[in-house]
Amino acid sequence: MVDDNENLSSVYGAEDADATRTAYEGWADGYDAENLGNGYRVPGIGTAMIARHVQRDAGPIYDAACGTGIIGGMLELLGYENIVGSDLSPAMLKFAGSPKPYSRVYEHDLGELLPEGDNKYAAVTCFGSLGPGHAPPRCMDEFVRITKPGGILFSTPAQRHIHSRS
Repeated sequence: MVDDNENLSSVYGAEDADATRTAYEGWADGYDAENLGNGYRVPGIGTAMIARHVQRDAGPIYDAACGTGIIGGMLELLGYENIVGSDLSPAMLKFAGSPKPYSRVYEHDLGELLPEGDNKYAAVTCFGSLGPGHAPPRCMDEFVRITKPGGILFSTPAQRHIHSRS
């Protein structure tokens, strides 16, 4: 486990979407280097779960709370196409769109209804974002709504200690 740092404390201490957005806006530039350097394993494990259970030609994938685009980039390397991402933070989305693993990215608060059609996605991901100040539990209804029959929803909660050191 990695001790909390100022960035993690501000993100997980956020009480609403505005505070969460502000925290991520200030962290976007060093987010990947800091988290991956501290042993954050969720992107790799999450991508492996998707690769195991979702065929590359199954249809589009929706990456909710995509952040800087780590999941989208890994999926692209594995040959997945038509990945859509959304995030609360415009600064994080600037990284997600460059290089461009996503066919489309947009700013979205997961506490609001998704501007996506019913039964559209072969898979929906929301890694490390479910919890207070982040994606509220009611967003799961929206994830289910946009997932095709037979599609898969992949998710992990937002929690302070999802990092580990080897």
